[in-house]
Amino acid sequence: MRTLVKQSLVDQIYIQIRDDIIEQVIPWGKRLNVNELQDKFGISSTPIREALNRLQKEGLIEYKNNIGANVISIEEKDIIEIQEVALTLDCAAIRYSMEKGKINEMAEELLYNIKCFQESDDEIKRAESIEQFSRVFYRYAENSRLIDMSKLIKGQQSMLRSAYRKEKEGSTSIENHIKIYNSVLKKDVDSAIAFMEQEYKEATGILLNYLK
Repeated sequence: MRTLVKQSLVDQIYIQIRDDIIEQVIPWGKRLNVNELQDKFGISSTPIREALNRLQKEGLIEYKNNIGANVISIEEKDIIEIQEVALTLDCAAIRYSMEKGKINEMAEELLYNIKCFQESDDEIKRAESIEQFSRVFYRYAENSRLIDMSKLIKGQQSMLRSAYRKEKEGSTSIENHIKIYNSVLKKDVDSAIAFMEQEYKEATGILLNYLK
């Protein structure tokens, strides 16, 4: 368990529970008992409840009448909807960022994340590299509302990325991201978006297979 720092206690609890949900240490659909979490962390219920409220706003947990807090369950319909929304936002970020014209600076950051993926044999770090690759487009899109919208789906998408890693079992690929990078270098917006759509199509198929 992480060392808890008094001045950021809620942050520490939030990060620990969030990580456990993302990595399925706490399974999808599992009830979160406040008393059990109090015993685990050795603290009062107040910071626990504050952390759970943050996780609810992020869409990772939900409250049900007469039951309490549960990690969200993810079914086939949920995977499709999460992927559709995330793809729509990613494609918008690609288009807006490339229209801003800072192609060289953006390409340099994209390449850095590709290299981080290629040089790492840690699947979690490789997944982080892929996530940061997409984040580049959001930063260069310079659209605060687009970024805020992406944050609403980010947590649920992280849950899917964890499932994706487990299904691929060490064979994750960055081939489509390299194609996106090359499209950026060519200033070909439509091609970059097409390869991102291809990436999501392949990933959605893998996730649906994982669910089965």
